[in-house]
Amino acid sequence: MRIGAILGVMAVTATALAAVPARADKLDDLGRYGKDFKKAIALADRHDTAGAIRAYQRLIEQRTDVPIPYYFLANLYWDAGQKDRARAQFAKAAKATPG
Repeated sequence: MRIGAILGVMAVTATALAAVPARADKLDDLGRYGKDFKKAIALADRHDTAGAIRAYQRLIEQRTDVPIPYYFLANLYWDAGQKDRARAQFAKAAKATPG
């Protein structure tokens, strides 16, 4: 990966992580979306990669304007060795990031 691409991913990462509530209980304030988000996180924590990928894809279908599910999905793809899919999701996270 080129240095420019790495810096771009780092910028998207920092912005996306800033959008994550500091405490998991704050996700409950987001209603159904927050509950679905917590489920996706739990699946990833249990190393259920396929389940987590599906969960993040559903989150993206619900709200295409939120960058963090793209970011987490990209990381799952990256860890699974699916670098092209990961890059595509990082790019979508960048587009969904405000500013």
